[in-house]
Amino acid sequence: MSIWSSDSLFTLPVVSASSDGTIKAWYPHDPELSSNPAIIGRHGDYVRCVVNPRQHNWVASGGFDRTIKIWDVMSSKLEPTHTLAHPDSSTTKASIYALATDPAGSVIASGSPERVVRLWDPRAGSRHSGGKLVGHTDNIRSILISDDARYVSIYLLIYTDSH
Repeated sequence: MSIWSSDSLFTLPVVSASSDGTIKAWYPHDPELSSNPAIIGRHGDYVRCVVNPRQHNWVASGGFDRTIKIWDVMSSKLEPTHTLAHPDSSTTKASIYALATDPAGSVIASGSPERVVRLWDPRAGSRHSGGKLVGHTDNIRSILISDDARYVSIYLLIYTDSH
């Protein structure tokens, strides 16, 4: 299970992603809600990772169903605002193993067994131009984007955007 919390004092929900296919919001600061998490959404297979930009009320989840889904955490709808899919969603190597986003929510980076990092525009719900970073020889398991979104760090590989 992956867990994200936007506040160390737990004044906001803790969001988790699970192999049961669900994304849930937990409210540990509220005694009435702490034992009954709200389901934010579902994937068609295991959910491997979840991220949140600090400046927005959405989370993105990635899973073995080969999709990245963006969820409005303030909405009661169980439908994603966007679903981002690999260009060849029939390949098993398109499963999402890692996600990262910048604080402004202007880019999402995804990693997979495909050994490629893809960049996505969460506002448009589409792939980012120039958004395919190639160079690993095995599964991508972790990604970090700098606060200014100029650098994407994947283990030891660093991509610098010259714009």
